[in-house]
Amino acid sequence: MIKSVLQMKTAEDFESKLGNVIYTLILYSKLKRVVVPLEHPDFSVLLVSFDNSANHDDITVNKIFPLLRKWLGNIVSQA
Repeated sequence: MIKSVLQMKTAEDFESKLGNVIYTLILYSKLKRVVVPLEHPDFSVLLVSFDNSANHDDITVNKIFPLLRKWLGNIVSQA
């Protein structure tokens, strides 16, 4: 998990040129891992693992993001 957070922080270094990080994807041979940066004082990232056959983008953007916004407010960057 620490490695995933460090990779997210490295991606944030490019925000000034590329825009806000929406989420990062790490593809392993046995699973996909999505790391979502959260703009919340108590939570810094959300780490979600998916089966390799899962449609991670659809699940993340259309299911997880709306739930996060509903439960915690607007803490996820907009695409």
